[in-house]
Parts: sequence; structure tokens; C-alpha cells
Amino acid sequence: MRAGGATALPVIRTAFSAATVMRPQPLRKEAKQQLPTYPSVRWIAGEATHATPNAESFDVLVNEQTLSASRLVLASGVVDQLPEVEGLSERWGRSVFHCPYCHGYELNQGVIGVLATSELAMHHAQLLPEWGTVTLLLNGASTPDDAQKQLLERCGVQVESSPVLRLVDHGNAVL
Repeated sequence: MRAGGATALPVIRTAFSAATVMRPQPLRKEAKQQLPTYPSVRWIAGEATHATPNAESFDVLVNEQTLSASRLVLASGVVDQLPEVEGLSERWGRSVFHCPYCHGYELNQGVIGVLATSELAMHHAQLLPEWGTVTLLLNGASTPDDAQKQLLERCGVQVESSPVLRLVDHGNAVL
């Protein structure tokens, strides 16, 4: 809610990281069920402690055993640190999304709010007008200069400088 009235905007936050809205344990359980169906996958419980590249592969030390792999994927995980805005975490993955490339189609030319947490939000907001009507919610995180304001205006992005007090919505996006 803005000072002075409510605005219903799905909010896209935290840049363009690709992740599913799923807790780690259920995600791991699902992966453990699905991955063994691929003939080239072997599930090994353990910790990779060392990797050495060779001409055509990698030697990876897991549980004091050296394994060979043609590719090495480093997946350290992501932890989204949401701003302290009432109602934001309850809507995460329902009407508040992290990635327009993952969820832009589902917004179906709807109303989009970009909640600024850094200067990068101005760039993110400029990329979104093809997916709907965009408002950049500055929320005290940044202040665009005159050139940035003109660029946002040319992109069709509205700018709201009032602090975001809380989020309210009247339904969930269907993904």
C-alpha cells in the first residue's frame, strides 16, 4: 500500500536469478526421484571436496573416492533476502515474483511493480514493459537522476517514490 491509498501490483524482486518457489528438502526429494531415470545420472550422497580438470573431464573427490565427470556444475544455492515489507513474504511465488523471464508470460500483460532494493531496479524496470504496465517502486532504495527519469518515461515506466508500507492483493496469479 502506498501512503494515501492501495495499489494492486504484482511485484518482481531480486534481479534475474532462476529458481523455483520450493523449499530445499522437497526439491531435493523430487530431484532424487526424477534424476535416476536418466541413464547417465548416478545419485551419490556426499560432499565434493576437491575437483581437478583434465583434458576431457574432471576428477572429483567425493567421500574420499575419485570420480570422473565430463561436466562440473557448481550449484551453491540462492537465499532470497526479502525487504521488510508487510505482506511480501506471504505473496512470494503467488503474486510476488523474482524473475520476469520465468513468470512474465503468466502476468499476461498485467500490472507490474518493481520493488527497488538497489540502483539495478531501474534497469530491471526498463526491461519489463513488454509484459505489462510497469511501476518502479523506489521505496527509498534509490533516486533516479533526470536522465534516468527520462529513460524510464521513454520506456513507459511509471515511478512511485512513496514508501511501500505493505502489500495487499485480491488473488493469486496462476502459474
